[in-house]
Amino acid sequence: QIGPPGQIGPPGQIGPPGQTGPLGQTGPPGKTGPPSTAGRPKKGNDMGSCSRIAPASLVASGLISQAAVQLNDEFFEHHHVMQQVFETWHVGMRDHRFVAVSEAFPLEFVITPKAMSSSLTASARSCEAIKMVNYMPWNATPHRYMVTGLRDPLKRLLSGYGEFWSMNYAVTGWLNKSALQSCFIAVESNSSIPQVCWHVTLYSTPGFLFGPQNITQSCEYMFMRNTAFSDFYDFPLDLNSPVLMYRVLDAVYDHIREWDGAICGMNANRYISEEHLWPMWMFWRKAPDFVIRAEHADQDWEAMLDAVDMRVEERCPFLHENQGNDHWAKQEGFVVDRKKLQESVLLDESLRNLICDFFMPDGLCMGYHEVWRILCRI
Repeated sequence: QIGPPGQIGPPGQIGPPGQTGPLGQTGPPGKTGPPSTAGRPKKGNDMGSCSRIAPASLVASGLISQAAVQLNDEFFEHHHVMQQVFETWHVGMRDHRFVAVSEAFPLEFVITPKAMSSSLTASARSCEAIKMVNYMPWNATPHRYMVTGLRDPLKRLLSGYGEFWSMNYAVTGWLNKSALQSCFIAVESNSSIPQVCWHVTLYSTPGFLFGPQNITQSCEYMFMRNTAFSDFYDFPLDLNSPVLMYRVLDAVYDHIREWDGAICGMNANRYISEEHLWPMWMFWRKAPDFVIRAEHADQDWEAMLDAVDMRVEERCPFLHENQGNDHWAKQEGFVVDRKKLQESVLLDESLRNLICDFFMPDGLCMGYHEVWRILCRI
C-alpha cells in the first residue's frame, strides 16, 4: 500500500514525498508460455535503434554486437532521411506480407522476398507436425512467435535486382521505352492501339492493355505506366551497369522517402516488382523472434524446433528449395550477372553510399555488420 501523499510546500516548491507503505504479497505465478531460447528485445533496453527490428534469437545469442549497435546509433544521428523512413514506413498488405500459422505450435511464418521465402514456406508446409493453415492477416496472430528468413543484404539485393528486371521485361514484352509509352498514350487518348502492345502481358495474359474501360484505374496499369515513363526503363540496356542500378534504386528509394501511406489495392509499390529491392526490415511490423539465415539455415531451423519443444521423432528437415531458380523470362545477353555487378557495386562510391543508406538496418540489426562495414568502407 502507498502511504499518504506529502504536503505541498510554498508556491514553486514541492513538499517532501510521502512514505511508501508495506509491500503487498506476491500473487501466484502465471502460467508459463511456450519455451524459447530467444528472449524478445525489451522496450528501453540497450539495443538502441535496432530494438524494433533486431531478431530476438540473434540478440539472445550475442550475434548482434554492441559495437554494431553503437555504430548504428551514430549512423542514425547523421542520416535524417533514413531515420524518417525507419520511423514512419508501414508496408501495405501484399500476399507475401501475410503469414502462415501453425495450429500445433505458437509460430507464424512471414515471407521476406528473396530471403529463403520459398524454402521456409516449403519446410513449414511439408512438416506434418507443424500443421500449417492458410495465410491470414498479420493482426490475426498476436500471440505467436514470428519466423522469417534472412540473407546477406548485398547478395539479396543483387538477387532481387535480377528478378526485378526479369519480371519487368516479362510483362512489358521486351519493348523499348518509346514503344511501351505509345501503348499507354493510345489507351488514354482512345486512339488505335499499336500492334506491338499485344506483347504487353500480365499474369501470362497477352494484350493486357486491351482490358475493360476502367483498366487505367487498376493498380497494375499504374505500376506499368510508372515504369514505362521512368528514368530507368528501356530496352536494350546493360543490366550490369552500376549507373543503371543507381537509377533504379534512386527511383525506388525516392518513392520510399516520399511515401504518403497510399496503398493501391494491397500494394505499396510505384513500379513493377519494386518490392524485391526493399530492405528486409521494411516487410516486418515487429522484430522477428526466430530467423532462418541463408548461411545457417539447417542450424537455425533446428534451434527454432528446440525452442518450441517439438519432439525429435516429429521433426522434419529444412528444405532448400528454389536454389538459383528464376521464375521469370530471360533473353540471352539481358540477364543480371550477380558476380560482375557486385564487383561494380564495390567500386562505385555513389552506388555504395545509396545502398548503405537504405540497407543499414539490414546490415547492423540483422547480424551482417561485417558485410555492411565492407560495403560502406566503415
